[in-house]
Amino acid sequence: MVPVARAFARQFLLDHPFVADTELVLSELVTNAVVHGSGVDVAISLVHKGDSIRVEVSDHGSDSSPIRRDPSPDADGGRGLLLVDSIASRWGHEGVPGLYTMTWAEISTEETHE
Repeated sequence: MVPVARAFARQFLLDHPFVADTELVLSELVTNAVVHGSGVDVAISLVHKGDSIRVEVSDHGSDSSPIRRDPSPDADGGRGLLLVDSIASRWGHEGVPGLYTMTWAEISTEETHE
């Protein structure tokens, strides 16, 4: 599922300078949806409007909200939302526990973005 999402982002954004950032954010959010949600009903949305790219990933069956963790250096996982937080200008989530969670991230494409 993650490789398909990455390919979708590459095709959607073509040669956009922020395609790699968008792919990484999308990969992390899709991975979280698969691991922490039902793992089967995952929907993605990309919107490029003005000076930002909005990534949305929805899943069904998640009972918890996404939480950014600060894992130890030797931890096997838990860094996905740290990456999202470092790339996105802002991110968040909405939903109904047990029914769906939609996590979103906005990537600024202004020239001052680093």
